[in-house]
Amino acid sequence: KAQDIFVEAVKKKSEKKKAGISFEIVGKYIEPVIDLEKVLKENPEIQYIGEMSQRALNRYFAGLDLLVCPSRDDPMPVVVTQAMQYGIPCIVSNQVGQSEYIVDGKNGFVFPTEDSEILKEKIIYCIEHREILQSIGQESRKIYENYFSEAAMEENLRQIEERIGC
Repeated sequence: KAQDIFVEAVKKKSEKKKAGISFEIVGKYIEPVIDLEKVLKENPEIQYIGEMSQRALNRYFAGLDLLVCPSRDDPMPVVVTQAMQYGIPCIVSNQVGQSEYIVDGKNGFVFPTEDSEILKEKIIYCIEHREILQSIGQESRKIYENYFSEAAMEENLRQIEERIGC
């Protein structure tokens, strides 16, 4: 999951850039790479939400401005596809499967895995250019519609069936 890369990026941001912004880690904390309790104590802008039911996650997406998925190796994280479905811009590492569909700065953002400095820069860019996040989110939604929606999956299956003669 690379929560440590995310935490490192947030810690590198100036206090001025962090003012009034909440950073939340959602999901099961599975990496003992960082001392989560210490991180939360030293960085009050970071909150640990924990795991959520799908219903709670759907409600959570309604209030989300940006999703960050810094995973070291994740072929197709469902949470990124769900964020795209909701039109939420995403910052993902280049080891996240959906990164292949993202044009950096147009329909999301991609950074090299393990590079907390570039991740920090992408986060700062999004904070400083909030006015473009909605249009990037709309473009992100198009990725979902074109590649991950039920209609797109049905079309892919139809094409496969045609190729193999079913």
